Amino acid sequence: MFSATARDVWLQVEKRFGKVDGTKIFWVLRDLCVISQNNLSVVDYFTQIKRMWDDYNTMVTIPHCNCGLTCASLIAATKLIQDQQLMQFLVGLNDDYKVIRGSILMMKPLPNIDQVYQLIIQEEKQRSLSAMTQINSSAAAFNVNNSMISQDCSAMAAQHKVYKDGLPASSIVSTPLPLNCILEPEKGEFLSDPTYYRALVGNIIFLTHTRPDLSFTARH
Repeated sequence: MFSATARDVWLQVEKRFGKVDGTKIFWVLRDLCVISQNNLSVVDYFTQIKRMWDDYNTMVTIPHCNCGLTCASLIAATKLIQDQQLMQFLVGLNDDYKVIRGSILMMKPLPNIDQVYQLIIQEEKQRSLSAMTQINSSAAAFNVNNSMISQDCSAMAAQHKVYKDGLPASSIVSTPLPLNCILEPEKGEFLSDPTYYRALVGNIIFLTHTRPDLSFTARH
């Protein structure tokens, strides 16, 4: 493409690519009719619908007189388009925002789309904080329940070992070993069946986890 001036270049570009047919307008309007938030955040949802509004505005022109930007008809038409965009944005929001949506619709006059966007963003942040608080509370309650269950299981296991070895029926006696006695494997008589002795010592060591009063005796 060659032109003598920049103006000629833009005129040629407009002639080739500036033509808008009904098909483009149809697809943009169709997308605007079916767009909804679904799993998107408010920011992502607003970004998508704002892109569609911008595409539509480049395809259509609002008719007005030669009064310029102060034209009453231009101002009224612009306000009508802005209200339509506001309704499209509110319609596509999830039902989680129906309370604040109802409050916005009751306002007179209706706020502009930027003000509504900020209100919805604040509502989304508050919902996120509430959800985090509930998750932390549930996690704390879950940890407490697990701790209680673990303590109960340990107590039941200790009680089972006590009754299994017949310890409740045993009598309290003083140890036959002198204080600070050191046992040697080569001295003394061997037990005929050391299995029961080993099991008993193992059970006593296990009980030291739930019975601190047995810890010193079992280890020393």
